Parts: sequence; structure tokens; C-alpha cells
Amino acid sequence: MAFAGLLLALLACAGGVLLAAPWLSPPDVARPEVWDDGRIRFSYPGNWRVEEVRLPSRQVRQVALADAAGQGVLSIRTAEPGLVSSPRTDVEAIAFDVARATSAQTGMSASAEGPTLPAPTRTLFGARAEGATTSLRLSAGGVVLPPWNVTAWSVVEGERRSATAWVVWDEATERLDAAGVALVLDTLCWSER
Repeated sequence: MAFAGLLLALLACAGGVLLAAPWLSPPDVARPEVWDDGRIRFSYPGNWRVEEVRLPSRQVRQVALADAAGQGVLSIRTAEPGLVSSPRTDVEAIAFDVARATSAQTGMSASAEGPTLPAPTRTLFGARAEGATTSLRLSAGGVVLPPWNVTAWSVVEGERRSATAWVVWDEATERLDAAGVALVLDTLCWSER
């Protein structure tokens, strides 16, 4: 469960994601910043934050992006050879960990709702990335809340390296953060430095 540390960082304020309000700042895609850690490179909205998440494996690196309100929106994991996974496996593991971390961090009841379905393919790292998506059922104080969606895309570059990018959001944050997520995913590439 290498995702646990990332998810705790991503979901430190998980309850706030559900309460995203229309007065929150939209992604500043007009003034993007660039992240380049020597492994991956991407542009992201100027009012978002990027944090590298420390993981026990030196072969795996993760970065998490938080929107202007400080809510976790998107994460990217890269792995060196021998650590290849699939989007279906990743999205199921991520959904399980998100549910567990959300329950522990916020006191909400959360569980992976499934089923896991194919997500539209997209280009990541200049290659076709297969995707999968699932939902989380959430409740607080006996009130059922709108579900969160977890979508992951994975790309494998032969024996050299692989990457998975995933998004965790509800309907409100999707409307608010969609342009920022598109900016990150559309510019995501391997670093040349």
C-alpha cells in the first residue's frame, strides 16, 4: 500500500473537497508554473501547489497537486523497471486507500463502491494511456454525500519506466478544477534534463 502516504497528504482536508464552494479560486491556467524533478515535467496552474511525497521505495516517486483551496486534486506516480502496474489495479488500490484515509482523517464513512470501469484513454507522456475509474460512497452523520470519482491512467514505456496519474474528485471540484487537471495531464512528459 505505497499509496497510503500520498493519500494522507492528498486527503489531509478531505472533507473540504466535498464542500467546495463556487467562490473558491479557479485554476490560474493563464500563468502556469512548471514542475521538473529530473524524472517528470508538467505545467500546472499558478495558484496550485505541488508536493513531492516521500515513499519507502527509491524506485517509485510521487507528486501530489493541491488546488487554490489546498484540496488534493491529482497525483502522479512514476516507477522504474520491474514495477509496472495497470490502471485497473491502480484505481482499485487507490480507491481502497482513499476510502480508508478519508474515514480515518475526517470521520466520514467511505467505501469503494465499484464497479471499476474503463475510462476514456488519453495521451500521457506522449503515449496512449489506458484508464479506469470507480466511485467512493461517502456518508457523514448518517447523511449520504455525493460520491467521489477516482480515475487513473497508466502508461508503460517498455522495460524502462512506467507512470500512473490519478484524479480524486467530486462533482463540485470537477467543475472548479477541470481546467487545471487538463493543463497538468496535457503537458505531462518525461523530463529531458
